[in-house]
Formats: sequence, C-alpha cells, structure tokens
Amino acid sequence: MVTRLSIVSLIALLAVAMVAVTVAQSDSTANVEIRVWQSMEDAESLYISARPEGGRWGETTALDMSGLNSRETFRYGDITLAVPLPSQPGDSGAYSPVFGEGQHNGVHYHADEEGLAYVFVYDTTHVPETTTRARKNIGYRFFLVCQPAGYTHVSVGSSGDFLGTTDTFVNVSYQIGDLPLTQDSWRVTDYWLLNSAYLKTSDLRGQNQIRVWLPNTVRTFDISGLHDTVMQGNIDNCREFSEATE
Repeated sequence: MVTRLSIVSLIALLAVAMVAVTVAQSDSTANVEIRVWQSMEDAESLYISARPEGGRWGETTALDMSGLNSRETFRYGDITLAVPLPSQPGDSGAYSPVFGEGQHNGVHYHADEEGLAYVFVYDTTHVPETTTRARKNIGYRFFLVCQPAGYTHVSVGSSGDFLGTTDTFVNVSYQIGDLPLTQDSWRVTDYWLLNSAYLKTSDLRGQNQIRVWLPNTVRTFDISGLHDTVMQGNIDNCREFSEATE
C-alpha cells in the first residue's frame, strides 16, 4: 500500500529535482509544475504529470512505488517525465498539433485538421441535458478559439436565445477574476454567438472565472481549467497550427 508519507516524500523529491530546468544554450531557467492525480475509482492508483509554468500538461504516467530503500524506511518510484516545453523563437517544426475532441475537468475541447480548435465551458447555472429542468434552461457557453485564419479570440454562445442579428454589434461588459470591469462591443457572428475582438486571451490565464453582462442576462463561467486540456497547445500555437493544416 502506498502510504501518505511515501507520497509526500516522492512529491518533495520530484519538486527539488524538477523545480528548475535549464533551457538549452541559455542561462535562464523555467519553472516546472508537477501534479499528482489520484483515481476516484481506485484510491491506491496514483499518476503524475508535469508542465512548464503556464503551459500544457504532458503525458500522465502511473506511479510505481515498489522500490524500497536500504534502511526500509521509504518506498520510492523512479520516473522520467517528458515536459512539453513551449516553442522558442527560431524553432522549426517544434510543435505537432493534436486532433480530436473530448472533455477534461468540465472543459470541452475540439480540434480538426481544417485549422479550427476550441475549448469551452458552460455557465455555472448550466443543467445537464438529461434532466427535466434542462428543457426550461437556456445554456450559455464561453469559448476560447483558434480560427483557421490563425488568430485566437473568445466568444459567448447561447442555445435557445437570440443574441442579435448577424454582423451587428452588441454592447457587452465583462470582468475577468478580480480585474476591472471592461465595456466592449462584441460582434454577432451568428444569431447565437458573440465574438470579442479586443479581449486579450492572455488575461484569462491563472483566473478562475469570467462574468459577462449581456443585454438580457448576466452569466458567470468557471474558467479555472480552461488551459488544462490536451488541445491547449493548438491554441497556444494557433498560427503555426493553422498554417500546418493548410
């Protein structure tokens, strides 16, 4: 059995070993974030992954704690983690896009070979479609998108509610985390979709929520996991991803 002490010890050793990674041909360092995952179905199943600070998680690897030190005071597991470092200026072919769709930590993601990639979350009042109440509930979604043209933006979509006439503009206010309230005009790209032209997607990093004041409602979105999906690399490398699919 994996004891709590051995898990803590392992994490501490990994943190010391990986807290700074030397960047090739440079005197600078990059922080590495380490996460231990525990299965909800099997509490003794532990996994570990790593990423550069603010980057995307690498492959999740199972922890094998079968090792025992000579004094038999600690269990341990030797492991090597591949950390997907972000591309550096001048890199060529360093990024390979990920295609597919799925869900992770409540965040939905999709990317296709046409150059479109997005992640989205439902608003905090969303009710699953399997319930009776959902038939009376209008669902709102907050998107972080990479377009085939090679640029990123955010959108708010609504199922069952008309947000305006296509190619018109709607006055919107929004607040990211504790940042100041911002007023903006978002373009209606479809009768159910509003597209922001000026919101900086980088402002979303490290934030837990965004609240959007629409003409007929106020919606709050939990964005704490928005940058933690396998598809985030496509968005971080949006232009390269889009150009690679042309």
